[in-house]
Amino acid sequence: MIANYLTSQHVYLIFLYRLICFKASYLVSAFHKGLHFPTNYDKLIPTLEINKIELQWSLGALLYKLK
Repeated sequence: MIANYLTSQHVYLIFLYRLICFKASYLVSAFHKGLHFPTNYDKLIPTLEINKIELQWSLGALLYKLK
């Protein structure tokens, strides 16, 4: 059985890939359907920090805003 050959690292990577896939699909939907950004909008630049201050997305807050 394949599951017997998975290491904890493999399990973690599968979890991480699923999470990244969910977040990417969520953000695409939120920007294009919820906030009405055009699909060809190229001015949006993803970043992790501004002026050495870490940016964090709160998916819950965005969900609340889009309801």
